[in-house]
Amino acid sequence: ASVRDATGFGRAYGIDPAQSASFFGGMKNLDTKSNNRDLALQIAEAVNKSGGRALAGDVMQFVQSMAASTARISLSAPNTDAYSSAYGSMLSHGGMTSDTAASILGQANSAVTGMGGAGEAGRNFQMGAINKYGNLNPIAISALSAGGLFGTRNQVFGNAKDPLNKYLLENG
Repeated sequence: ASVRDATGFGRAYGIDPAQSASFFGGMKNLDTKSNNRDLALQIAEAVNKSGGRALAGDVMQFVQSMAASTARISLSAPNTDAYSSAYGSMLSHGGMTSDTAASILGQANSAVTGMGGAGEAGRNFQMGAINKYGNLNPIAISALSAGGLFGTRNQVFGNAKDPLNKYLLENG
């Protein structure tokens, strides 16, 4: 069923079915709980939201790149829906190319995962901003920041089987 969904998506958007199957297979490796149909809908919505300024292949490449980066750093499932939605939204107003939108979102994601990238002042600012919605210790804040621009507490801490979540539960 997964291969059928991937090739059907590829044909619907004029993408080589092998490229589409590779994308969906790669995304399954990043998030084993992901659903190909939901992911295809997210890509389609981003293309639609962009007003046709983004091709499905562009959205797929961006989402896979951001998801791989986030999953590698945070060891949690990436928020593909938020990445694709933000990408499509940035292109919806015109005047921006898909490369520019990808670059801006990539830079913002990098700043969040790097805790501001401005040394101790950046870390303190980010810790204050995150703790505005419930106190977390510095280790938990670093873990949440590793979730990237659209990382959520539920994604990072929601699975009791994740090694980081186990550690945090056992150590307050």
